Amino acid sequence: MRSPRPPDLPLQPPHLPVPLQLDVSDHGPGEENDAGWLISFVDLLTLLVTLFVLLLTFNHLPPRAPSSAAPSESNFTLPMDLRGQIEMLRRPGEADLVIKDDLLFDESSTTLKPGGTRVLDRLARLLSQNDYLVSVEGHTDDLPIHTERFPSNWELSTARAAAVTRYFIERGIAPSRLTATGYADTRPLAANDSAAGRARNRRVAMVVHLHSTSGAKGLKTSGQASTGIE
Repeated sequence: MRSPRPPDLPLQPPHLPVPLQLDVSDHGPGEENDAGWLISFVDLLTLLVTLFVLLLTFNHLPPRAPSSAAPSESNFTLPMDLRGQIEMLRRPGEADLVIKDDLLFDESSTTLKPGGTRVLDRLARLLSQNDYLVSVEGHTDDLPIHTERFPSNWELSTARAAAVTRYFIERGIAPSRLTATGYADTRPLAANDSAAGRARNRRVAMVVHLHSTSGAKGLKTSGQASTGIE
């Protein structure tokens, strides 16, 4: 005898996962502030990483080559024909072109001698090849002078610097490149206890400023007697 067939059961749909739904309607203002703080913190980290990468990049850039428009200090040299008459003293950023006063002037005089003007003509041609600022400096020894025209070495040294400066201007050097200053006996190159030392200290020096050109502002000096020629 056959057993009775069980009744057919209704078909059930397969079980599907219920999507998770977040109810944000009940979130308080404190939770929103927490989320905003986290976003700001991530932004800050991103900026820091970007800055770090930029710093590393700049650190590994090759050094910038000097501009060809700015001549190197080593390019300024004294021609051979002037080396027996002008002494060049090198200092950082400067070249001092020293001429003994007896080549340029007679004793206690500010009138340029013919032999001195020939040297200055050659020097003017050298200075016309660049744009450097030039300080013309007059120096004396420590022997006092007291005349109607020159009450002291200050007036004599300044007048000699002015005479050389005016001569350069007459030879085409732009006045804006030049200054004239007298130092009297305050900057000796040698001791004034011998005739040779005093002769070395009586001089006119052209200080060529190798890091400054006529496009820059004029040089300023303090504590010096100056003609004000510019």
